[in-house]
Amino acid sequence: MTRVLGTSIEPASAPRTQAFVRDLRRVTLDVIAPTYILDPNFQFVDWNISFENLVARPLGLRLGMHVISFVNQLANLDSVLKRSVRVFAPGQHPLCDTEALVFRSEKFGEIEFQKIASQILDESGQKKAWTVSLNISRAEKWNELWKDLSQWIEKETLWSAFALCSNLITNHEEYVRMVRGLQISIGKVDSSLELGSTDPRLALELARAGATSWIVQPSQTMLEISRSRMGGWVLEQPVTTVRGSFERLEDFAKHGFTTALCLEGMPRIEDPRAVFSHVKRLLRPGGSFHFLAHLRGGTNSLLDSLRAEQVSKLQGQELDSFEKTMSLLNDSFRRFSPEELTQALTGAGFQYVKFHNRLFGDSALSGTAKA
Repeated sequence: MTRVLGTSIEPASAPRTQAFVRDLRRVTLDVIAPTYILDPNFQFVDWNISFENLVARPLGLRLGMHVISFVNQLANLDSVLKRSVRVFAPGQHPLCDTEALVFRSEKFGEIEFQKIASQILDESGQKKAWTVSLNISRAEKWNELWKDLSQWIEKETLWSAFALCSNLITNHEEYVRMVRGLQISIGKVDSSLELGSTDPRLALELARAGATSWIVQPSQTMLEISRSRMGGWVLEQPVTTVRGSFERLEDFAKHGFTTALCLEGMPRIEDPRAVFSHVKRLLRPGGSFHFLAHLRGGTNSLLDSLRAEQVSKLQGQELDSFEKTMSLLNDSFRRFSPEELTQALTGAGFQYVKFHNRLFGDSALSGTAKA
């Protein structure tokens, strides 16, 4: 029997190994040093949580912007521009390029990155994109920077684990009943925006009724889960799933939505007033924002309610994993009181807030806010 040298573990079959590695590669971007991806025109198409928090958010960068919007903020801008004229001459782009970039962070002081950029080629050998990693070689507040980087990546990993267990909530009879009621209440609309949903059923139903539906996901794992759960639906107007931060929804301003929803995403909101203000601006006058908020002190009630519904050993194992994840997320899992919700929503400009039903043993509260 063939074994891997130095181990007592049998190697996996080639197809299984390939699928395993392929799945890992998709999410690896989220848990490494600051990294971003550019299209052939040097516009941002994606970045990871480290780049988002360290560079993009402080500078107000958005996906679709040209990389010059970042380069212009560098402390060594002059030398970077002079070098780019020589190294990136038309028709002479290198396959791989490295250089030092110096960035002044308000929080961490001066940071020196050792950039490594590489072309990603398509099947015909043509440039498809650039991937750029910023390896940190120096920082004025070195310890503080690495502490925050570790916390960002740890939190992203935990939210991914939470998303993988999300079907325990979305398949619960109380959640399914709530979604059916919302579908009837919302009726036929021309556009909808949903924040952080791994369960696309409502967005798909609205799209089938003629709505232009968008789902915004804060992580690659959530994006992959929601897309995988869309299988089997054939729609004239497909649901669009994109990755983006709840706190940075400016890119959707040009659309204007009739309805917005945040049923699974509320625990992940870091700044409720900011997110609700963005949602309010994206809604047309008279539009509705439907939400499901988890209440303070309701963790045990939620877990007890989910455990009461488990019908198999496998679900029990999933629930054990879910419970551990909830424990590790701890203060990162946003919970509200009804009063806090009302204050945050009205403070964001919503005209009124109406609460509907309590779910999962009184651990969650559904409601609607009118723009």
